[in-house]
Amino acid sequence: MAWVGTRGLRLFAAEEQLWQANWKLLVEGGLEAYHFRVTHRDTIARLFNDNLSSYQCFGPNFRSILPRAGLLQLQDKPEDEWDIRECSNLLYTIFPSNSLLVQSDHVVWIRNEPLSAGQTRIRVATLVPRESARPDTYWQKNHAFTVKTLTEDFEIAQSIQSGLDSGANTVLNFGRFEGALARFNEQVRQRI
Repeated sequence: MAWVGTRGLRLFAAEEQLWQANWKLLVEGGLEAYHFRVTHRDTIARLFNDNLSSYQCFGPNFRSILPRAGLLQLQDKPEDEWDIRECSNLLYTIFPSNSLLVQSDHVVWIRNEPLSAGQTRIRVATLVPRESARPDTYWQKNHAFTVKTLTEDFEIAQSIQSGLDSGANTVLNFGRFEGALARFNEQVRQRI
């Protein structure tokens, strides 16, 4: 993680919200990208390739790569000029309930704190470079946009929680675009 430059970051803004959803649902939303076109149609959908992501496991932890729409521009550059942070968002899911969303110039720390089976407190903190020439308004705009986008995810999780609480489904299966979700849930099952 040293290449992310976390030692050179400072806390710019943070906020907490209470969500009526199980913490696992809230983590799962970051482990796939097929929901972007629907859930994030008014925020980030246009910035990313549709349903394109990859993940790698490091023990119980995950690194998800979410390529941005501009990824194809790399084919015109020599490979030694490629910078993954310039063409993708990276999400490091640190088991069990923390995530670092690594963007081109800053990092967002998402902490899920389970309060009960159906309630989770989430803290979203924007970490920015200590030595940055960017004005605070730039970081405020980024923080607000990230919170808005994550709120869209968390609202969906609340809706899913409501459906689960109804008891209508006794079994759930993960689909072919949900490999990381299945692996995450297997890590949870192993520890339970």
